Amino acid sequence: METPVFNPFVAAINGSLYVAGGTSATGGSDALQIFLPHWTSTFGIWQTRTPMPEIRAQGCGAAVLGDDLYVLGGWAERPSGDGLPHRDVFVFESRRNRWRPSRPSEDEKKMPSLPTRSAQGIAGVIDGKVYVTTGARGVAGEWPGFLHVYDPKPNFWKQLASSAMPHVSGAGGVIRGKLYLTGGLCRIGGEYKDGGMTEAYDPSSNTWTSKRSMPTARGTCASVVLSNKLYVIGGHDGTNRVTVVESYDPAADEWASEPSLLRARDGCGAAVVNGVIYVFSGVVDRTGKPAEVMETWRPGGKWTAKVIETPMPFAVSCAFVAVVNDRIYVAGGSTQRRSTAETQAYRPENNWWGSIRPMPEARYLGSGTAVLNDEIYCFGGWDDLPGSEQLPHADVFVYNILLNQWRRSSSSNPAGN
Repeated sequence: METPVFNPFVAAINGSLYVAGGTSATGGSDALQIFLPHWTSTFGIWQTRTPMPEIRAQGCGAAVLGDDLYVLGGWAERPSGDGLPHRDVFVFESRRNRWRPSRPSEDEKKMPSLPTRSAQGIAGVIDGKVYVTTGARGVAGEWPGFLHVYDPKPNFWKQLASSAMPHVSGAGGVIRGKLYLTGGLCRIGGEYKDGGMTEAYDPSSNTWTSKRSMPTARGTCASVVLSNKLYVIGGHDGTNRVTVVESYDPAADEWASEPSLLRARDGCGAAVVNGVIYVFSGVVDRTGKPAEVMETWRPGGKWTAKVIETPMPFAVSCAFVAVVNDRIYVAGGSTQRRSTAETQAYRPENNWWGSIRPMPEARYLGSGTAVLNDEIYCFGGWDDLPGSEQLPHADVFVYNILLNQWRRSSSSNPAGN
């Protein structure tokens, strides 16, 4: 070991031992040292990597998510310090041999709320910026189709060109740097009803382009992106819930029929982990009862009902869904009786659902979910709680996976927007 230390941060990643910081014979250390136990068949070696951004020792431990090392808090142990431990988190990306600091605390840099009340839209990340559509904002008979972009660096929102159709409770996703929207409530022949219209947004020109329509007009459908194709799953066609699954290939501007779900459902959640599409919950009958059976499908195969070792604690519809480090997170949604703030996580590797810290408030039918730096952003949404305004919200809830904590955006006054 090049620099012997005590009270360091220690963790194992892919069979190698990582030792960060600590206190050496000469004082606090910022060194990152790695022991490779199988350097040869007979012995291992110590190596150094990029030092930590600052000296740290006697922290709150180290954790590993994926291939990243998280160093939590600790003392600086330098004469110029304030004599207090730190609350920041340093993250070492082992594949890139680089450190990044944790995001500023809520007090230091609070994300602004959406510029408008927003619900029943889609969110996606392009080049580190979050694009959010607004299908509904609570004004009777008005379906705006707004598009806003959030840039984390200057920490502000900007309104962009609106889509031709509002796509209220439609489907969408990001493919090769463009945002695609399809289905949902559209303006057809002078009236609004569930349609199949498809549009693509190009950030480089701030323009929308009409694409080939989805064969099955529907709304409250789920969607995922896999292998540069958009898969639209289930939903409601205005009369009935459907089992239909269709895929869109932007390169060919073509739709294709895929194997149908085993059970019709709308408002369901969908996610992709390791090439497998997981579909869960969603309303299955007129009582509003959410489905309790999860279905899985790998393109080219058949849908199967998955037997869950530990069932989903709260079956919900119209929730916020995200995937981080091969785990599926489901926040909020609507149960058979009311909206909820419950947050749940599913681990495909051990087929297990569990409850984690709830959202700050109940939300459902939001304007999508995005993942930035392993944090989950949930945009807008409705609640149906007693005494509420019965209007969609403009706030943003952000979930920090490592700390199992939520924070909310700064307050705004979206009245009239």
